[in-house]
Amino acid sequence: MRQVIIIVAILIPVFLTAQKSIRFVGGINYTRTKHTVFKYGLTADTLNIITMNKDAIILPHIGFEYDFKTYNKVSFTTGMGISMMGTANYSDIVVQLPPKYPQRSNKDLKIIYLRIPLMIKYEVMNQFYAFVGYSFNYSIRKNQSILDAHPGTFPPEIGFIYRNYHHAGIFGLRKDWRHLSISANYHLGLSRVYDTEIFNAYSRAYLSLSGIQCSVGYKISE
Repeated sequence: MRQVIIIVAILIPVFLTAQKSIRFVGGINYTRTKHTVFKYGLTADTLNIITMNKDAIILPHIGFEYDFKTYNKVSFTTGMGISMMGTANYSDIVVQLPPKYPQRSNKDLKIIYLRIPLMIKYEVMNQFYAFVGYSFNYSIRKNQSILDAHPGTFPPEIGFIYRNYHHAGIFGLRKDWRHLSISANYHLGLSRVYDTEIFNAYSRAYLSLSGIQCSVGYKISE
């Protein structure tokens, strides 16, 4: 806790004296999921690992970003936005649940996240930047019921295995002009959309999310 307070105390005067700008951004997410299943046997050498890469889907995102230019070529960026991510044909991997948990007719998985990025940006050449950072995503809506049926009980015990928080690493490039900018980054999921590790002792399954995010921005102040 003391280290966090020290870091915040150092950063606040840096941000207050930095050259600042704000821009509104919008664009698309090209994302997909990977479904991994561990099936345990009687011995360690009977462990089977099955992975399934699902089809990509294109979904929108909007928001704003706030830039703090602290040094000649280095700046920090944060902000907030609404970002929709997911995968196509997701329901093909959903387990068959009892009738009181009906499956949705839409096979795609669409998750709406409240997205808060924190990035450090370096100017490689004339307003052309490389950036790296972290994205915190909080799920505010999804179109699928993400559940798991425990195989050791009858009738099957149903558990909610979905995780509302999604953490991701960001790696990308951005080009600015006077008011306009374009950017693209790779979204690398650091946490899982769901994980059955605790709920299901007979097999383990988890879903990871990754993709590419492309944006167009308009700077309104500096």
